[in-house]
Amino acid sequence: MTPPAARPENGAVRFSQCNLWREQRRFYQEEGVRAWSGKIPYQATCNPVIANAYAQLIARFLQDYVRSARQSPGPVFLLELGSGPGTFGFYFVKRLLGLLESLELREPGFVYVMSDFCEKNVAFWRSHPALRELVSQGVLDFAQYDVGASRRVRLLESGRVLDRESARERSGAPWVVFANYVFDILPQDVFRVAGGRLFEGRTRGLPEGASLPALDNAPMSLGQLGIGLELQEIRLPYYRDAALDGVLRRYAGTLADQSFLFPLHALLGLRNLIELAGGNLLLVATDKAHGHAPPEVSVDTPDLALHDASFSMMVNFHAIGEYFQLRGGSAVHQPVMQPINTSVFHLGKPFGRLAETQAAVATFLHQFGPGDLNTLFSGLNLLVSSSPPEMLLALLNVGRWDPMLVNAHLGQLVALAKEAGPETRRSLADGLRQCADQFYYLPGAESTLANVGIVFQELRDHASALSCYQRSLGWFGQEPAELYANTLYNMGLCHFYQGEREKALEAFRRSDAAAPRQDMLAKGWIYHLTMECPAGMVKGE
Repeated sequence: MTPPAARPENGAVRFSQCNLWREQRRFYQEEGVRAWSGKIPYQATCNPVIANAYAQLIARFLQDYVRSARQSPGPVFLLELGSGPGTFGFYFVKRLLGLLESLELREPGFVYVMSDFCEKNVAFWRSHPALRELVSQGVLDFAQYDVGASRRVRLLESGRVLDRESARERSGAPWVVFANYVFDILPQDVFRVAGGRLFEGRTRGLPEGASLPALDNAPMSLGQLGIGLELQEIRLPYYRDAALDGVLRRYAGTLADQSFLFPLHALLGLRNLIELAGGNLLLVATDKAHGHAPPEVSVDTPDLALHDASFSMMVNFHAIGEYFQLRGGSAVHQPVMQPINTSVFHLGKPFGRLAETQAAVATFLHQFGPGDLNTLFSGLNLLVSSSPPEMLLALLNVGRWDPMLVNAHLGQLVALAKEAGPETRRSLADGLRQCADQFYYLPGAESTLANVGIVFQELRDHASALSCYQRSLGWFGQEPAELYANTLYNMGLCHFYQGEREKALEAFRRSDAAAPRQDMLAKGWIYHLTMECPAGMVKGE
């Protein structure tokens, strides 16, 4: 049941119905995956480290499920909300497959479902060669799912429809839901508790003709955007949902004078998914959120972070935890708050009986979780440039050779490769291969493959460098022109030093044709090779 619409009074509506959210939605619909090409921050929840942490957790959760299943367990659906560019899903599925193989855990099997409300994003995933490979293995599917609005999940590859009717027919296998940087962009409501009385914040929204300013990760208050909040006293029940109203009732009885955010659309989406999962669901969420208390909000404090022409707000993980508890479930919040935080919510078998899952939560999410990693890397990235090589290698190893980390430290890697001894060369080569295997193409993104090729070239491993360059060309083609020309030029050098002069000449000529006014070095090599061996007589050694 959808909560009743607030009756506009003097033009004021609930904050969740503010036109601010329509602007947000329009941005993502228009941009598609381009939104993640330098506009929307996402690296903190889309990297190999968080994918490994989640994979370790889910592998243990599957072990608990298999151990307690009374019959042959059916496949588990792993649903990612707001998959955006698809990077996290790519990392996670590959890592989970490797873990399950090493654990020899062949049952119950899983289907990972990437979902988003934006049709452009879904179309991009379905055409992505790296994801098609996982689809062919039967472990990946896609869905256009709108959190807070959609009532069913329709799998686009298999054609299967997951709804309330099919939930009664399934084997009782639990669902796993991931929500990384999703709830912070969904509509929320605003309430205030004062003297035990509950008030709702109503707003007239953005002034007519106004739009969000295109700023980069800039904090801003509602007041700065011209959005006011008018408090109106309400009485419970308000949402006509026992658990939703139960959370508000708890806040009204426990909070002193405080305004707080209420993640309405996140909770509506979770209510639907709990029903689809037959009441057996594990939610893992990482976001800019508070788990131990509801986050405050006002028109005067910078409660929004602007990202290009979109925005994000703090998420009330505490309210989500209260909601799960009111429905008989449990919540485990990150003990020490960081700029981003991870919480785990569960409904179904008592969480205390999931021994493997509990251990994994403590080890892989809370002792050194995504928030800790993000905070440490923010400082270490600044220190590494003036530190010994061991510091750089340690950072990359802890970061599981994240392609974005390699891109950020390319200059230092090139310098290290030039002077590396045998042991360091081996460590570098192993890490570079790990990085290349994790490359995930996004339009407009930097070519990690070309960067890895450059470091291999400095290691004098020309065969590995050529392989990376060829893969880079396969993904990026002739755009951008500078990358295309530089890659061909580097391929020419690799061919030359491998004694393949004919191939070297061809690569230099293609590089020169791609950037005839810029690449004088290619012209020099063409002259050198054609003078040494006239046209038509160039031979490989």
